[in-house]
Parts: sequence; C-alpha cells; structure tokens
Amino acid sequence: MPRQITSFSNETVKRLRALRDKKARRNEGLFLAEGLRILAEARDSGSLPEIIAYSPAGGVHPLAAENPGKSFIPANRGAVCGYMKMITLPKLRDALRDAGHDRTIGICDGANAAQSAVARWFDVPEKAVRTEVFGLNHLSFTRRAEIGGEDVLPRLLADDAFLAASAQKVFSPRVVRRHGMWINEYLYYFYYAEKAVEAIRSDSRTRGEEVRDLNHGLIEQLTARGLAPQP
Repeated sequence: MPRQITSFSNETVKRLRALRDKKARRNEGLFLAEGLRILAEARDSGSLPEIIAYSPAGGVHPLAAENPGKSFIPANRGAVCGYMKMITLPKLRDALRDAGHDRTIGICDGANAAQSAVARWFDVPEKAVRTEVFGLNHLSFTRRAEIGGEDVLPRLLADDAFLAASAQKVFSPRVVRRHGMWINEYLYYFYYAEKAVEAIRSDSRTRGEEVRDLNHGLIEQLTARGLAPQP
C-alpha cells in the first residue's frame, strides 16, 4: 500500500539516496531508475521495482493502482508548486511578443559566453564583439570572435591567462587548443564525465536541494525589498 514520506531523514529515503553510490548499489544489488517509461517497461517485462517513489498531482499513481502489493512512496503532498503549470511556452512567447520582441530564439545563455568573455578581456561593449557560434544549446562551439573585423579568438585561446580567467578554465588548455574553438562550459560533463559524476556524488546536497536553498535565499532578498514572495 502507498505510504507518505514527509522527512528527508526517513530510513527509506536514506536507503534510496545511498544507491547513488556505486559501492552501495553493488552491496544492495539494486540501482535507481527514474521516469514513467522505464517503470512501464519494467512492468511489461514482469520485473517491477522493489520500491517506487513518486509525487502525485492527486489520487493514486496508475502503477500503484495496478500493483497493490508493491511499496509506493509518495513525496510530501504539500510540496507542490502552484505556479508550475502557469508558466508555459505559449505564455512565455506571448510575454516576449507583448514586450516588443518580434522574433525570439531560445538558447542556453552559455552559447553567448565567448562574446561576454572576449568583451570583458578587451574592455569593450559586447556589441563590439561579433561571434560565430554553431551547435545547439549546451552542445555548442564558438569558432570566431571578431573585433573591428579581426578574429581575436585564436590568440586568446593561446593565452593561458585568458583561459584561466574565463569559463574555459574547466577544460584542460590542451583540449581547448585541440579544438581551436571556445567550448561551451556544459560540455565539461562530456569531456570529464567521471569527474563530474564523482563531484555530484561527493556533494553534501543534491541539485534539487541546492536549487531549493537558492530559491529560499532569493525569496528572502525579495521580501527584504518589499516585493511579493511569490511573483
């Protein structure tokens, strides 16, 4: 039967979180999987998980209804964002249009990082730097950065000081120079996957907990300025 968990100190939560570690997975003979699709595939193959944790929007999760003998653990039902479904792509598009933006292309701001870094290095406005970027969102590279028609990127990438002062510091200079281009910092998770995973596992907080703390700090700052805590 489903049972509700309201504390991060719950023993089941501790057990599940421990499975992020390879040693714990090996000792338990279990692993974590996320998403309805993989649960549905497990059900169809006759290999249902030992524990399913979920946060329902209301009522009983379909898989819980189909499998009354399994332990389904909903997250705190009070932890619901009432604004989540209010922010949709059409509403975002309309808001940008109403603000006077006739054409809007949504990309990761990391794709523009080279332009900002070059502008700071030469102490010029960002508009003075013309960059050529290719790729998509996090998988992007900057192959040119021109100031006054001159491509300054090759000499900047050859400068250790520039690399150390910019987002390129997360990469080995050898990797950057092998490409001969500015690399989107998110590609760190591709080039250094093992280091990235180890850093995540050794962190005292999950990404969700980090975002929660950041949001709490933001709300406190907004409240101190007399702004509504729920904009």
